[in-house]
Amino acid sequence: MQTKSGSFNTGTGAVGTDIVITGVGFKPDLVIFSGTRLTQTTDGIKTTDPGHAAMNIGWMINDNADGAPTARRAVGSISADAATSGESGCQMRDDAVVMVLTSNGVVDGQADGKTFDADGFTLVVDIDFFESNRVHYLAIKKDSDITNIASGRQVPPTATGNVAYTGPGFRPDFVLFAGCRETIINTPSPHGVLTIGAATSSTKRGVCTICSLNGNTTMFTDGYGYAGECLAFPLPAATNPQTLQARADFVSMDTNGFTLNWLEAVNPNASQFMWLAIKGGQWDVYNALTQINTTTEININNGFQPLGGMVVSAMRAQSTQDVMTAHVGLSVGLWATATDERCFFINDEDGAATSLTAAGVEHDSVYGSFVLTTQAINGLMQVTSVDTDGVNFLMSNADAAQNFFWGWSCAAAAATGTPLRMLMGVGI
Repeated sequence: MQTKSGSFNTGTGAVGTDIVITGVGFKPDLVIFSGTRLTQTTDGIKTTDPGHAAMNIGWMINDNADGAPTARRAVGSISADAATSGESGCQMRDDAVVMVLTSNGVVDGQADGKTFDADGFTLVVDIDFFESNRVHYLAIKKDSDITNIASGRQVPPTATGNVAYTGPGFRPDFVLFAGCRETIINTPSPHGVLTIGAATSSTKRGVCTICSLNGNTTMFTDGYGYAGECLAFPLPAATNPQTLQARADFVSMDTNGFTLNWLEAVNPNASQFMWLAIKGGQWDVYNALTQINTTTEININNGFQPLGGMVVSAMRAQSTQDVMTAHVGLSVGLWATATDERCFFINDEDGAATSLTAAGVEHDSVYGSFVLTTQAINGLMQVTSVDTDGVNFLMSNADAAQNFFWGWSCAAAAATGTPLRMLMGVGI
């Protein structure tokens, strides 16, 4: 397995323009994308346009012999800054990997996967970008370690309880989830809703969720981060805090897919989620807390030497199960080594008469946070080292309070067989 994280700008080319990414060092089999509306190539934050609370995540799979991806998905949400009534929306697509949304979830720029190349990949512009937006990616080459990758889309069920999903057609080792509040695929939907989760087992999972109410004269914005679930969908309403209406815990990896336990399923058909299932290699989902100093290392024991992963935080202490709390905060980071890491992070203040949002980008940190009530930049966290049994993080800017985060790490398959020295009769 090989991994590489990187960043690029979409440009503002016309529909049909190629976005060619090189320098990856290999032909990927999977690329995961994250983005906002930011355009800047340097680290920092924006509190005015384009500093809207916008976040999107997408992926594409090399599942075709000619190198053209057939499985491409993206989901995103936005809450516009300086609005006197909430201007927020979300959208999920099955024909794009990168998209930028404007208010109410309308696509303002979209790129689809075109080819996987010897030294990277190529995207193609489907809807021209109003600005040249910044995008982060994590590219993964499976070699012989990963045997299967699949992606699909589902809606939550109409009742609580276990649901088996057979779409992958194999027994995964890892599943990544992302979803929003949308009834019809590829169609804008009101309210800035986004959920991101992952799981490797019934005890190794995590989720972060945000919700910004659309059309209200007082901004109702809330977040949720919890280690005991992998999906959580809010019910946007003119009440504060927002409530969660559909939540799922992870039950098992099955011979032809995975099973979720829906703990809550109230009017769930207004929501959809996409999944990315992977078989092979080594995977771990973990959770930890950021630090209020820059000296205490955060040591994650993955049980293997990781080659990369993702870090997600709602910028708050771990939530009480099924309870959202004030202010949107979301950080999404991707990393491949201690010197190959990047993140986006957003803030949307709750209770304001006029919306107050902010967005940040980092190219040498895997996590960023705001003081949620002031939009001031707060914590920054970096990968300091990768050990034989896990990854280590350290704050370069201390958080004012410890924030919960979860993440996943991946590695090549564990070595098997008898050591050569043992075969030769030599003790180890």
